This record gives sequence, C-alpha cells and structure tokens, in this order.
Amino acid sequence: MYTEQDKRAFLRAFTRILKDMKGRGPNNIFIKYLADEFHIVIQGVVTEYEKYLVDGFGAEAYETLTYYYKKDTQNIEKKFLELLDNKYGFKLYELEMDWTSDVFVYKFKICG
Repeated sequence: MYTEQDKRAFLRAFTRILKDMKGRGPNNIFIKYLADEFHIVIQGVVTEYEKYLVDGFGAEAYETLTYYYKKDTQNIEKKFLELLDNKYGFKLYELEMDWTSDVFVYKFKICG
C-alpha cells in the first residue's frame, strides 16, 4: 500500500512534530497498519513535569492534560499533512493516552 519511503516519511513527520512540541523526540515510535487505517504509536514523550502533575494532582491533572492533548489533535493532523505536502488523504480520528505507561496512540483513517 505504501512504500518504505512513504513509511519513513510518516515517521519523520510525526517525530518532527513531537520535537517541535516537546523539544525532543520520542523514545520509540512505530506505525501499525490496518486495512483502512494506521496507528502511530509513541512511547516516551511524557515530560517529567507532566508526570509530576499527574502524580501530585491525580485525576484532575489527568483530565486537564487529556483535554488539551485531545483538543490539539486538529493541529497535529494539520501539521502532519503539511509535512507530507498534503499528498495523502488521512484523518486523525482518535488519540488514546496512557499516562502511566507513557504510550500515546494517534489513530488515522485512510480516506482515499
């Protein structure tokens, strides 16, 4: 479906977004391909401060951080597509976050 060059471009683009957001890339990033979608799985991007907030404020911090991360998915999708020169039809439809395990999964539908 996608060439190895395409797949590398997807990972480079998403890593660049993370570096712009966090000042560093993830510890691990990979893509799971499914029939009509793909998931970008990211491990190791929760900052020490975010961990501190979740540890100190529990559900309140988790809910607040989750709210802003999910709200920012529109910006993430736009930047991702722009970095790929808008030549792919992808739609970011869900972000799963596990703050304890430090694993985030961005789920994209392939739209044509």
